[in-house]
Amino acid sequence: MPDYRQRKIISRQEFAPEFPLLRADRSKLKQVFLNLFKNAVEAMPDGGTLKIAGRYDTRQAWIEISDTGIGVSQNIDIFDAFATTKPHGTGLGLSIVKKIVAAHGGTVTYTSAPDQGTVFRLTFPLNETAAG
Repeated sequence: MPDYRQRKIISRQEFAPEFPLLRADRSKLKQVFLNLFKNAVEAMPDGGTLKIAGRYDTRQAWIEISDTGIGVSQNIDIFDAFATTKPHGTGLGLSIVKKIVAAHGGTVTYTSAPDQGTVFRLTFPLNETAAG
């Protein structure tokens, strides 16, 4: 993937102080983030902002990945396997994201607005996490 600066993409991160460590498979969650980041970058062909933010309360932690891209088409269930709006996409990325997050006891949702961007929210229960 080309460097974000070359693509005029600004990346930001905002995590709450003392964000808890999640008890999770590191390589699987890495795949989740890589899939979401790749989609965000592809949604911003002229540049934009990619942000990851983390918050938590006593019951759950949530991580949001947001972009300022073109938004998600409303006529497709983006979590269905092989569902894609890209000419060269397989339609597996978000299906994989949903399965990995669910395997960790979490959920994934999103909001999107045409030409304003998309926010994916990953929510994980904290009953099996270690504070850190």
